[in-house]
Amino acid sequence: MGLRSGRILPYVAAVVAAVAAVLFVVAPGPLASTTTAHFDTEADLRVALGSAFVKYWDSGRGELSPDLAAITDYWLRYHCVKAVLASALFAALIVVGVRVWSSVLSPAGLAAKVVRSVAGVAVALLGLVALVLAMVNVQGAIAPLASLLPMLVTDTTDPELAVTLDQVKSLADSPGWHGVPAIDRMVDDFTRYHVAMAALAAAVTLAALTTAVVLWRRARRAEGRETRWALGSFAAALGVVALSMAVVAVANTSTATDPAPALLTAFHGQW
Repeated sequence: MGLRSGRILPYVAAVVAAVAAVLFVVAPGPLASTTTAHFDTEADLRVALGSAFVKYWDSGRGELSPDLAAITDYWLRYHCVKAVLASALFAALIVVGVRVWSSVLSPAGLAAKVVRSVAGVAVALLGLVALVLAMVNVQGAIAPLASLLPMLVTDTTDPELAVTLDQVKSLADSPGWHGVPAIDRMVDDFTRYHVAMAALAAAVTLAALTTAVVLWRRARRAEGRETRWALGSFAAALGVVALSMAVVAVANTSTATDPAPALLTAFHGQW
């Protein structure tokens, strides 16, 4: 029974991965929608966001206006759905990847090994993409307002929003921006946005580095050149992932310690 379960698991994981990938594209909007926040297209969301942000800015308060709060709540739910689906996809791809790479090390002809190796690399790359998607969506769920800001600065069709954004940029670029409630609120959310990614990247760095060390030690003790090569290659690849994530962690930590200039840059469209 256990052996049969072990054989079936990779196929179940492959189905889960396929379903999660499809749902990741089609499900977040409908699942995040409510009677007060429903958007058929991204264009609808941009229009509603622009209008809500103008009202929020004109209110002169730091607390989000009802319209903007409804949109940020929708965006939080949207990212939560995507984060769960991306995490499910990542977990399923790990199971599939282990099975594929195990088959690479099994006795087979050259052609079969090449096909399995290509499949293994493809699954590994898809797993990395799923991991990044999970991280980005967790970040967006933690700081939904900051995650929405790029939509504001790319909407240049609303003249009222353009005037409001010019006011924001003018104040944010001046020494007296401290004490402006709306800017203080955005700076706080922007800080949380980068702290979240710094923490996520640091966690992935630690996990990747630990796994790389374990695989490297196993590679040194393994019997057979192919096994040593496969384990060593994975260890090296995880080392590269760890280094890349460490750079991301450092960059986001740096931004979080002084978020105002980065926020101003974001309002200038350089996200």
